Amino acid sequence: MKRALRAILIAGEEGKKAVLEGRQKVTIREGHRDYTEGAVLLGCPKLNWATMGNITSVRHTTLIEVTEDELRADGYLDKGEMYADLKKYYPKLTYNSPVTVIRWDELRSKNP
Repeated sequence: MKRALRAILIAGEEGKKAVLEGRQKVTIREGHRDYTEGAVLLGCPKLNWATMGNITSVRHTTLIEVTEDELRADGYLDKGEMYADLKKYYPKLTYNSPVTVIRWDELRSKNP
């Protein structure tokens, strides 16, 4: 059976620019999400943009165990900044919360 195309919502103009310019290649999501390696659609319907990429790794961990490399690839300077930003989206998040770290590459098309 063929796997359905997965999508990752990227919020805001700055998120869009970071993805399209290659400055963001990771997203950290609360919970252990069911993503797998392979094709992914990254975008934001509110901003009317999308691009195809390739998920290269999916790691289930806790927020406190997110590596420096992973948080920097998501655009954060340190764990405090990462935690404060993610709390806006996930109000019940703690450092012990389970998270999924999704890494991608190979963007195929770049909508303006």
